[in-house]
Amino acid sequence: LKSIISNKKFLLYFIPWLMFCFIDAFEAPILQVFIKQNFGNDFRDFLLLILTSITTFAILVTGFLIDYYGRKRILLYGFILLGIAHGVVGVASQSVFSWYLYALVDGFALGVFIVTFVFTIWGDLSSAENREEYYALGTIPFFVVQYIQKLIAPYILKIPISAAFSFASFFLFLAVWPLFNASETLPERKVRERELRKYIEKAKKIREKYS
Repeated sequence: LKSIISNKKFLLYFIPWLMFCFIDAFEAPILQVFIKQNFGNDFRDFLLLILTSITTFAILVTGFLIDYYGRKRILLYGFILLGIAHGVVGVASQSVFSWYLYALVDGFALGVFIVTFVFTIWGDLSSAENREEYYALGTIPFFVVQYIQKLIAPYILKIPISAAFSFASFFLFLAVWPLFNASETLPERKVRERELRKYIEKAKKIREKYS
């Protein structure tokens, strides 16, 4: 385990994942109480339906996206968009539009992060000998924060929604820094297959143009 924790490649993906899990656990109680008090239970349930539907859709398409565009690029887009959505809610928490935007972006990002961080990235970084250890460490944040959320919920509910989401937005953008320095984990075989497909597509277009 020590060799995994000291592995730079592991840490550069683990730190953003850890930050997202804690931010998500930190803001969830604040979000639920605020929406219920200001918009009512029906609106809260509708947002939850949107978020769940988008998350399900994202889970279905993420495998294709991360195999075609790469794990790193899709994760970067996810964190940046999530930071923007949190920032919008922090500034315009009374706007219905900002909450729709948040539900759409958060739902998609959650689906992407679940597929990439829970099922994919640790398999890319590990070998057959230590794969179980990588997955065990990599999935710890996803489960531990659920327990931490119950402990901190009574205290964080006192934080204003604008401050909470501005704080979350800042740390989500901060989480992008390790990803910028991370190396792509998409297997070389898939990279070559993608390049070959692009080459074939270009060749077809050239042939059609001059035929």
